[in-house]
Amino acid sequence: MARWHRMVETTLGPASETELIQSNNKIAETLKAYLFREGLTREIIQSINIFEPWLRELLVHTKKLIPDNIAIKKDKGLITLKIVDGLGCKSFIPLPKYSKYFAAIYVERRIKLFWSRTHWNFSSRRGTWK
Repeated sequence: MARWHRMVETTLGPASETELIQSNNKIAETLKAYLFREGLTREIIQSINIFEPWLRELLVHTKKLIPDNIAIKKDKGLITLKIVDGLGCKSFIPLPKYSKYFAAIYVERRIKLFWSRTHWNFSSRRGTWK
């Protein structure tokens, strides 16, 4: 997850200042950009297989766990996925905030939607990705 620093005032109002994710001394690309260029490579699948249990273990609440909101950090041949946007609970009644049971269900739903969106990006994009 991108490291949060503080809230800052901008000309458009308050904004969250977070870590700039870099990969090989350049601004890291999104998972979406990588997938469109490279596809579901073995390295990305391995990274996702590390990322998913991390989400489950920490019960990370995301509003939109989509490839657009995930950056790819490459370091010494390893690819790490970092959430850069979309944190928080999207539930109308925020039970995941108060119950580990509901949080686990919520995280599983986000992971399922992540895969739906990822596969939709590679299809003809017909219909909805949900």
